[in-house]
Amino acid sequence: MILNPNNISFSDFLAKISGLAEIEQHTILINYDHEIKGTIHELKKLANEIDNLELKRFIHELNNEYKREYSNIEILNYLAELTNDFETERVKVALFEMEVFENMELEETFNELASLQYHNNNWEVPTYKAFNPILKRMDSFEDYKKMRKRVFPFAFLSFYFAMGFLKNSLKKEAESKKNEFKIKSSPTKDNRKYNLSNKDLEDLQNNLIPKIKITDVYNHFNVLTKTTNKNNEFYLTQEQLLIFIKSVFIDKKPIKQDFNCQGITKKTVRKIFYNFYFYNRKVESNQTKIKRKYFNILNQAFHGFNENDYTDFAK
Repeated sequence: MILNPNNISFSDFLAKISGLAEIEQHTILINYDHEIKGTIHELKKLANEIDNLELKRFIHELNNEYKREYSNIEILNYLAELTNDFETERVKVALFEMEVFENMELEETFNELASLQYHNNNWEVPTYKAFNPILKRMDSFEDYKKMRKRVFPFAFLSFYFAMGFLKNSLKKEAESKKNEFKIKSSPTKDNRKYNLSNKDLEDLQNNLIPKIKITDVYNHFNVLTKTTNKNNEFYLTQEQLLIFIKSVFIDKKPIKQDFNCQGITKKTVRKIFYNFYFYNRKVESNQTKIKRKYFNILNQAFHGFNENDYTDFAK
């Protein structure tokens, strides 16, 4: 199922990307008079023990729906649709609902299950000391965060990615209007300044890969201005993105840049560039060393990559 606000409500979206949907109870109504309840794991176990093919198929489809992992790009596309391309007021409402969901449902449910897992396995419960304002003394409290991290190490990653991105979108200044983009070249490249509008992008020729429109190039790599690293810093500004597009695809004279953040997740960046190769490689007339050509789009335009990244291009 495509991740879209038209077919998945925001509450279901949050349950899916946080992992809550996998561990919460689901109810299956049979013949309108009999109910089966259980988590996805419990229902899968039941499916292996019954002969009802229709019920088996239903549980299998339910498992596929809730176990699916969504990519960061799919999550960003959903948020963009939900907030009408990240309109400030819509983003604020979305963040408020996420914070309520986090405090009232997510942490409470995972804390309870993590604590139960610790006690069932006789694990030593981690604690921390904090001041108790009621008793006016230092007390020990169970460290639910550490317990969650051990029992559910990957549960909240996509949820916090989405929340971090929305928070950053509130801080980020508007760098472009809908139909106009401003760009200036590197100060070391003769200080030329020029403007690009949406119309200009449509008219410019992609000299590196002529069969791909420049607007399609922009639309693919624009995610780098919306994707953040672990410190919630954007990988590129609009200015850097347009320098990249003009120097690589139009001028065919790459201007090597640093990413707009202190630390980058190379796997995330490689995946964006690899997807560009994967989706467009068939338009090339000359298929010789095609993978190398597309890897060089990354390697010659940005610092921090080498032959090891070529080997890991698809990873």
